[in-house]
Formats: sequence, C-alpha cells, structure tokens
Amino acid sequence: PELNIAFTIGQTEWNGTPWPLIGLRGLTDGPLRVRGVATLDTPALYRFDNLWMDNRVEINHGAVQLRGCAVRQLRVSTAEREVPVVDAYSCLFKKIEAARGLVRLEYVTVLDTLLAECLQASDSILVPELRKDRIDTDVPAAGCIRFSRLFHLPEKPIPSDPFDPLEPLIDNDPLWRAQHKRSLLRCFNDTCTADAPLFWEATFGAPGCGVLHPDCSPAIQTGGEDGGEMGAYHELRYVLRRQAVLEKLHEFLPVGMEAVLITDPSLACAPPKATTT
Repeated sequence: PELNIAFTIGQTEWNGTPWPLIGLRGLTDGPLRVRGVATLDTPALYRFDNLWMDNRVEINHGAVQLRGCAVRQLRVSTAEREVPVVDAYSCLFKKIEAARGLVRLEYVTVLDTLLAECLQASDSILVPELRKDRIDTDVPAAGCIRFSRLFHLPEKPIPSDPFDPLEPLIDNDPLWRAQHKRSLLRCFNDTCTADAPLFWEATFGAPGCGVLHPDCSPAIQTGGEDGGEMGAYHELRYVLRRQAVLEKLHEFLPVGMEAVLITDPSLACAPPKATTT
C-alpha cells in the first residue's frame, strides 16, 4: 500500500555541534493524523511537517522543529536557553512544556499550557497564562513577544534611570515576575493585545479548532505584522478571504445596502455516510 508519510535521516548542526537530523513529513493534503504516545530518547534534531499528533510527544534528549503541525501535548526536557529546543511555524498546540529551554513560535496558536524558560513569539495566539514551570507563577525569564495575543500586557515600569527604563529590579507588575524581580521577557505592548480570542471550536481535535470566529476581536483578526490574522491559520488567510468577499460584494451592491457573511457552523461537520438497506 502507498505510504502517506516520508521518513528521512541526515546530519545537521545544532548549538554548534553535529547532530542527527530525523524528519517525518505527512504526504496528505491536510496534516496526517498520528496516534499514540511518542517518546524520543535519541539525541537529535527532529523535524515534523504536516502532521497531526493526537497524543503526547516527549523528547528527552533533543530539539524539535515543526511546520504546519497540530500537537496535543509536546514535552521537551532539553535544557538550553541560547538556541530553541522548540521551533514551531504555523502550528496548533494544546500544550507545550519546555520548562528548561527556549521556545520559538511564529504563527502559532497555543490553547491550554505554555511552559518555557525563555520565549520568543511573533504573530501568535497564546491563550494560557505564560509560565516558566509548574512550581510557581513566574513568567518565562527572558525572550521577546510581538504582534501576538497573550494573557496580560505588562505594565510599563516607572524608570529610576532614563537610560534603563526596563531595569528588572523595578517591580511594579506582579503578573510579570521571574525569580522575585521583573522578568526580562520583553513585550511590545503596542503590537500585542490581551483581548480574549473567539474560536469556532476550542477543543483540540474537533473540526474548526483554533479557527477565528467572525466575531473575534479585530485586534486578533488583523493584528499580524502584515495585517493578517494572528495564530496557526495565518497562512490560510481565512480572515482576509472573508474580507475580500465583502469588499467585492460592496462594489456591486446598490447604495445603502450592506453585505453580511453568515457562516453555517454545520459546514464543519463530517458529511453523513451513505447507508444501504
């Protein structure tokens, strides 16, 4: 039978040292569903493309790159703050747990849990409270967030020195602390939002999970760096497609009339199976 997955082994360099490169890529039109718990102990850089991992993925001695994937739970134990142990692009997660490493996210939606020592995020929807680990309420200790949705926009500190207005010893935001002082996790407040996201479906694995509802906040629907939507479906341009339809209809409608798109939620349901009697 024809295989729907490509498996590759090669060599690469990670963190300045040669490492095996192990790749898995789904060959289907949409992400290929992979069931069962995956525990990966081989020290390697893992690369996953076009996969729907419907259970827990554990990486004990390595790092992972993901492109166009959906993952229920990703757990990486590698301790590394200089290079990403999780590097995800255009992906949907329920949980990411990398409490000892650097996590880099671009066009990503995280629904439930995000643990990271350091965090770099752009054009992403981060629903949960950001945490360094499960021990306390510290946010990641360092990193940068831009053009993203997150649970809280940190208050701007009152500068004691005009040359260093983000002095970490200045602590005027109890929700933005790490190791008893203001976290060095930088947030570009002017490009980010704390508005609550509204999805067609928020249950991982359900049809429409993570897809933005038309009533979602405009700050999320058009908050990406290029004016597109934040999150995992940025490259599919769902919001821009809706806007394009409305703009085209507006060109042909009589003056005073306005077009409205009403999405039918039943379109997300699987079609009924034919039965025979």
